[in-house]
Formats: sequence, C-alpha cells, structure tokens
Amino acid sequence: MAETIEAGKEKEILSKLVADSGASVEIWEEENDKSQRLAAKNGTFGIELRLLNSKAKAWVKTLPGFLDKVKRAASFQELLAYANENKLEAAGEKAKKYAVLTKEVVKETTFHAKYQSNNSLETVYLTDSVTKIEDDAFANSKALQAIFIGNGVTDAGYETFYGCDKLSSVVISASVKKMGGRAFAGCSALTDVEFKGTIAEWENVEKKELCMLQCIPATSIKCADGVWEKPQLWIVNGEVKKCLYENADNVIIPDGVTKICYDAFSFQRSLASVTIPDGVTEIGTSAFKSCIALKSIIIPDSVVKLDGFTDCLSLESIVIGSGVTDINWMTFCGCKSLASVEFRGTKAQWEAVVRKDTTFSQTQVKIVKCSDGEAAPVQAQ
Repeated sequence: MAETIEAGKEKEILSKLVADSGASVEIWEEENDKSQRLAAKNGTFGIELRLLNSKAKAWVKTLPGFLDKVKRAASFQELLAYANENKLEAAGEKAKKYAVLTKEVVKETTFHAKYQSNNSLETVYLTDSVTKIEDDAFANSKALQAIFIGNGVTDAGYETFYGCDKLSSVVISASVKKMGGRAFAGCSALTDVEFKGTIAEWENVEKKELCMLQCIPATSIKCADGVWEKPQLWIVNGEVKKCLYENADNVIIPDGVTKICYDAFSFQRSLASVTIPDGVTEIGTSAFKSCIALKSIIIPDSVVKLDGFTDCLSLESIVIGSGVTDINWMTFCGCKSLASVEFRGTKAQWEAVVRKDTTFSQTQVKIVKCSDGEAAPVQAQ
C-alpha cells in the first residue's frame, strides 16, 4: 500500500481492501462526516467502523486483519477487541447501523434525541463504561433487533425500549438492579432474554415483572446458573398484581392470595376459566375487564368487595359468595350475555348488598337465586 493516500481515493481503496479479503461486509461513504463506513455482523451483534478519510494512512494497514477475522467468522467480542487494539474506531453515537456506545456518548443533551425513533440502527452494544441510559432513549426505534446492556448500568430507565417491535434479543449484565417502568412495553418480538447474573440476582431485580415480563412474549430468562421461568401470575404479599402470560386460557390462583388487584387480568382475551381460592377478600376494579372468553365464574364466600368484570361479553353465569357486602355498580357493565346469578347468602343479605338497581342494568339478569329463594327482580336502567 502506498505511503501516502491521495485525497478522494479513500472509497476506492476501501473497496479494493474488501474485495481482496473476500469478507462479507457492508461499506458506504459518509460525506458529511468525511469518513468511510464498514459494517460487519457475526451472530447477534454487529460492529460499524468509522474510518476517517484523514486517517486512511493508518487504517489501510490494520483493516486487513479485521477483514480476515470477519471472513473467519470471529465473534463480535473478537472483532471489537481487534478494533480497539488497532485503533479502528467503532462508530459509536454516529453509527447508522451498529452502535458500540461508551460513557462519553451517553449525555442528557444528545443521547435521547439521537436514538429515539431511529429507523436504521439494528444493534446496540453498551460497553461497561456506560453508567446510565436516558429515559425513552431507544423508544420506537423500529429497526432495533438486539441490545447488550453492559456491566456499568444499574437502572434500565423508563420506557427505554418502548415500541421497539423488532427487538428480539436482549442481554442484561448483572449490574442492573432495577428495570425502569415500561422499559420493554410494546416489544412484541422479544423472545430471547439473557441475564448475566444468577437466578437469585434476577429475582431481586426491581420492577422486572411490571415493566418487562408482562409486555414481552419471552417465557424464560437465561441466567448464569440456569433458567428462570416466568410465572403465570405476578403475586406480591398475597396480592395478584398481574397475569404475565398474554394468552392465558386457564388460571388457578394459588392459596394464600387475599386480593386480585386493579387490572390484574384485564384484556386477557383467551381467558376461559379462573379458579379463585377461599381467602380472597377483594376483587379490584377492572380486574377481569374485557375477558371476552370468560363464560362463568365462582366467587368464594371469603370475598367482601366485588368489582372488575366490565365488558366480559361472554359471561353467562356467576356464583357470588355469601360474604360479599359491597358490589361496585359498574361491576357487570357491558356483560350483555349474563343471565344467571346465584348468591350463596339469604335474600335479606342480598338486599343489603345491592344498593342500586343499576348493578345488572346492562345484562339479561331478571332474578337472583339466593339460599332461601329468589330475590326481587332487578329493574333495568
């Protein structure tokens, strides 16, 4: 190779180096940046080199070694190590396809705007020097397929990857202790998640259920010492917070649960059967909202406060335990198929519970069967 590089010949020289190597890479010119770009991907993650025209004399000497590694299918880590050792600059925040990011490029003033709604970036590798990911940093990046969160990040940020519907692979280092709210909401293709720590460490990551596991199709997390299986239900201190399986059809709530919380099973459109154990005392607002496959339900005698079946369009029958004393007037709004209601208490108990005739106003219910006979007809609104 010549000792000097004639200005304007950098693109031609790069093309020849690539052709001679036989390596499978992409190359293009960034005129505004006065650089040549070379993108290579072996496996999940890719690396994009920013080859400045002003430094062509240097990179023409070391690039052949990089191309040889690409041809031999070297790992991403090997490619990155070679690039660092030989001063071949990874594109970083200027990357168009594959970004390798360091602490210096994660700034509040530039990071958020740079990557949010990016439609070309396919993989992102956060090195261990990165300590923070800005909220919404990669939100709606429609080309993003894989992300590696390095060993310096402790908090994954709020809605960090929201709406990245092509994101299929995520590697999370053991340093992460908290997942920001809705970090992976809308990541409908995310099936491969790896956590570099142990199963016990993953169990202690805060907000992992709420922000990640209920939003993605992955049912397990690969950990350093085994596989963590995603539970069907997210239960905290005896309260069912959320059903984590998107297409759950049969759910048996375990003994020990005392409350089914707001929105816990809402919009579970495949849910056809639910078993609620004795011991549950409260069913919260919208708990089973729009469970359109649910046809019948038995409420145990332990339940005191009942709510949450709005717009269960297929619900035909319900058995209500004798302990119920409070039913929200909107509990069965939109349950147009509901015709049969059995109350395990007496007529007197039922009359004390139902304070408003509107309880079943949008259903087909005409009478309530009680333990000692039928209660008075429910007046339509």
